[in-house]
Amino acid sequence: YFQFNEILEFCEQVGLSIYKKELYEADDIIASLVKQSNELCTIVTNDKDLDQILQTGRVGRYYKRQGNPWDFYGQKQAEIDWEIPQSLFEAKKTLVGCSTDCIPGCKGIGPITATSLLNEFGSIENILLNKDKLSKSLQTKLTNFDLELNRKLIKLVDDLTLVSSRRDFQ
Repeated sequence: YFQFNEILEFCEQVGLSIYKKELYEADDIIASLVKQSNELCTIVTNDKDLDQILQTGRVGRYYKRQGNPWDFYGQKQAEIDWEIPQSLFEAKKTLVGCSTDCIPGCKGIGPITATSLLNEFGSIENILLNKDKLSKSLQTKLTNFDLELNRKLIKLVDDLTLVSSRRDFQ
């Protein structure tokens, strides 16, 4: 908590804008700022949640793996790493969950199964429409899964009304 206040004070002293919105995470604020901007956006974070908003030629992120220098990460590399089109990132995280954000996935469905299902059916809705084509075990797992809750927890909010801490920025 002490460091957080120090960072806020530093940002104000060097003239950086500060955005805060009660009940929302930084991911949501960043997603909203990116959506509202027509400019080139670079995000510096290791948070993979923001891979959902990467756009070739407009939005990328720098990340740092332990012991390595900062690397640029764009939509194409994210799609290679996730093994699915970017349009399905949210669906994959919905099924798999996110341990960093304490969001459990569908019990018994990991990244490999989720990738396979999404590549075959193209969406969670199509997976559910074709449940009869799945093994009984997968059918049971999906039936016992609170899909809507996970979807709500995973989805980035990108339509927040934000006010900058700097008056001249607005």
